[in-house]
Amino acid sequence: MTAQPTYAFDLRYFAEVVREVQSETGAVSPHDVADAFVSLLDAEQLAAFARGMAPTFVLDVQRRDRETVRNTAPPPEPAQQASVTKLPGARKGRSRKATNVTVWHVEFLEQVVHLPNKKSKRFGDCTLEDVATLVSERRKSSRRLEAVALQFERLLETMTRLGVSRVSDVPPPDAALIFSPEERA
Repeated sequence: MTAQPTYAFDLRYFAEVVREVQSETGAVSPHDVADAFVSLLDAEQLAAFARGMAPTFVLDVQRRDRETVRNTAPPPEPAQQASVTKLPGARKGRSRKATNVTVWHVEFLEQVVHLPNKKSKRFGDCTLEDVATLVSERRKSSRRLEAVALQFERLLETMTRLGVSRVSDVPPPDAALIFSPEERA
């Protein structure tokens, strides 16, 4: 199971192969590009690629799981509501809603979060400092995303002002001004 790979994962090499596929085939759909890309790799290259990309896939699964758990938090039970519906394993006198909140909370604390420097923790093990870092990282990400949205808004405004219906009809100087690094600051 721990066979030594002949090929190391070289993201630059694989990125270049993807660019060549796009250039040579004209494909733009990620599925079409991926199919052509994979067909060009031999078994060892494919294995190296899978090993190299597996952490990205795992991160995505963990992110989706966190979102699912976070977005399915049951509302807390109002104090005046006293349902006595019994669930298997529920403590005497605990309502179904209270039990659901407890079950959700346990699952919530087990979710994996990722901190800078490739550090990962279960959410329940995060410290105050860790949560402050999570807030800071999410704010940075949000600002970057907002900057991209503003660029697209400027592109939309420019296209409307110029009366064009395709991005390719925007003159290069206008497009360069919209997407220049100075404009992002």
